[in-house]
Formats: sequence, C-alpha cells, structure tokens
Amino acid sequence: MTDNPTISMRRVLPATAAQAFAAWTDAEVVRQWWGGWEPGTAPAMTSDLSVGGAWRFAMNFDGKTQWVGGTYLEVDEPAKRVVFDFTWESDDSPKSPVTLVFVDRGDGTCELQLDHDQSAGGNACEDGWGWSIGCLADHLGQSA
Repeated sequence: MTDNPTISMRRVLPATAAQAFAAWTDAEVVRQWWGGWEPGTAPAMTSDLSVGGAWRFAMNFDGKTQWVGGTYLEVDEPAKRVVFDFTWESDDSPKSPVTLVFVDRGDGTCELQLDHDQSAGGNACEDGWGWSIGCLADHLGQSA
C-alpha cells in the first residue's frame, strides 16, 4: 500500500460532459480509443451500463492481450457520474472503486475528474490512467 492509495486525475477534454460521458460508457465508442499502448486496438469489450452491470475491456501490451473488468456500482447519467470497481483478470488483485465525473465548463469543454481508490490494495497504474485519458482526449478532439 502507498502513502496515498488514491490516484486522482483532472483533465480538460475537448467535448461537452455529455459527449465525453458517452465516449467513456458506450463500448462501441470506447473501442475506437481504448487499447493499452496501441489505442483503438481493443480486441473486445462488453459493457452493461447499469448498477450491477458488468464491464470487461481488453488491452494490448507488447502483442499480448490483457483483460480488465468489474461491475458498475453507480450510474448517474444526468450528473455525468459513474462509479465502477476495477480489477485485472491476470492477477489476484482486489477490486478497487473508480469514480468518474464529467463537469461542463460552459465553453464546449468539460473536466474529467478520475479518482481510483486503492486503499484495499489493487494494481492500477497512474501512467496507464494518464495514457487512457490522453487517448480519450485525442479521440474527442478528432470527433469535434
């Protein structure tokens, strides 16, 4: 366990909160930008965006496919907020909650607020979250 077991990130995205929320929660759109170190190469993903619904995404790293997944704990589409648990399928790390909030800034952009609580353990990578958010931002910029 680290001194600060929560990964917290904030990033302005070139889209409204509704557009960014949809890009993160629609599995077909996620496939366009998700994929580990090779964005847009996710071989498979599923997402049942409802409380208790499962999500499962594949990522490619150095030619190998790794799976992450979990369950949606909270889904508040009007507030553009989603909470899900996160775990790598390749190890025995415990599930850890991730909270995403998309906040409109009033100028056609929004701020993504990501908090990944790893106080119970877990194996997430701050660099990985940063990379994924960067891929999302690039995708949204191209879609504008």
